[in-house]
Amino acid sequence: MYAVEAVLVAELRLELVDHVRPLAEQRWLVQRAAPNELVVLDYQLTPIWRLRLPAGRLGVVAVADDLSLVAVSRGGRVVLLDGSGQQLASVPGTGFQSSAGVFTADGAYLWAVSPGRGSEAPVTASQELWLIDVATCSMVDRRRIGMFVDGCQPIRHPDGHMVGLSLWVDRHPAIGWAICERGRIDLRLSPWRDRVLTDVHPAGSEYLSVSREQSFVPGRDDELWRHRLRDDRPVDALAVSAATHLDDAWDAKSGYLSNELILASTLDTGWHLLIGTAPMELLAEVAYPRPIAGSLPLPWGRDRWLTVGGGRVRGWVLPSPGEQLRLPPT
Repeated sequence: MYAVEAVLVAELRLELVDHVRPLAEQRWLVQRAAPNELVVLDYQLTPIWRLRLPAGRLGVVAVADDLSLVAVSRGGRVVLLDGSGQQLASVPGTGFQSSAGVFTADGAYLWAVSPGRGSEAPVTASQELWLIDVATCSMVDRRRIGMFVDGCQPIRHPDGHMVGLSLWVDRHPAIGWAICERGRIDLRLSPWRDRVLTDVHPAGSEYLSVSREQSFVPGRDDELWRHRLRDDRPVDALAVSAATHLDDAWDAKSGYLSNELILASTLDTGWHLLIGTAPMELLAEVAYPRPIAGSLPLPWGRDRWLTVGGGRVRGWVLPSPGEQLRLPPT
């Protein structure tokens, strides 16, 4: 397989990393579970902001792009903190932790997934999507999702307002899209109930999905799909066997490196692969100058990505960022 060697551009020693999520301006939000700490890294992986969270189990953990607001779920309430951790306000909940959230790009609203209001316990069809006005700390609207959500990873659309929902429902994935128009939430669930949302294209017109890991069995050819966002229709696919010639599966950390490039990883072999978008085809394997065993790639556009593992966060670029890769002639 043709290989391209990644170029290491930044490295940080950081232990006990639980989650890493992208923020605007090529920054990263790192959640460290054991010290219960949030850390924001700039594009050089320099820590530029830290916040110790209250002890105990927390639900929603979202940070506004300007670092002035933090949302957590505590004691059955969605609590808004300022950038120093001081409580500003809270929204009454149901007595159960909200599971996920994300601010709009302007910081005016917070999307949050929560058990339905008035439920004594989160039961089937009780889960709700909330839109909270940050200035007034009031509920703008809420919509029942229509299923009990075990977990949710919100992905903000590049327009800064729409949100994609990578949902886990009774250990099965589902994909949802929500936007607020004229004060009302418009929620749409994708018909593809066995797919995991992994990333949204930088232009916002399409997205990527993979099969859930639990559904992979030897002999079944796993596929990475590109979907048209407006109607969820698959527009292209790449089977893992076509890329690796092995009985493997795609990992859920696939994402767009640029408008034309996808960085995907495989479950069993742990390969990181560069894939073209139009058409979807294998371009090269990513080779690293030092071992990164067990690290998953975290793409974030502009031909840059992170790997996290072994107590290290590393930033990488391609040898010639932005250059369209093609396989050499055989």
